[in-house]
Amino acid sequence: MEKFIIILLFSVTVCFMFIIIRSVKKIIKYEKLIIDNNENYVKVINNIVDWIKIALSRLHDIDRKQIFEADDDVGWFFKTLKFQITELNNQIARILEFNVEEKTEEKK
Repeated sequence: MEKFIIILLFSVTVCFMFIIIRSVKKIIKYEKLIIDNNENYVKVINNIVDWIKIALSRLHDIDRKQIFEADDDVGWFFKTLKFQITELNNQIARILEFNVEEKTEEKK
């Protein structure tokens, strides 16, 4: 009877070890996927920031003489558009700063 219990406990232990090792391998695999995707998201966000900067500079080029901004009807839309683009740029900058702070804290 003792041999049976020992064999049973040994086999259960081996099964649990196999399950744990397999789970750890899956966790490592998924961590790598998350890190790779995070880097891709940062690239996409950087591309969006570049696009926003280009759009804002083009708006400034269009209204160099402040013709659109001075007009009542068009000026309201133009000012709102410039404000929204600037706010979007600021929001993305805050997100990027937050991600950079998280990464530096994780490294410590």
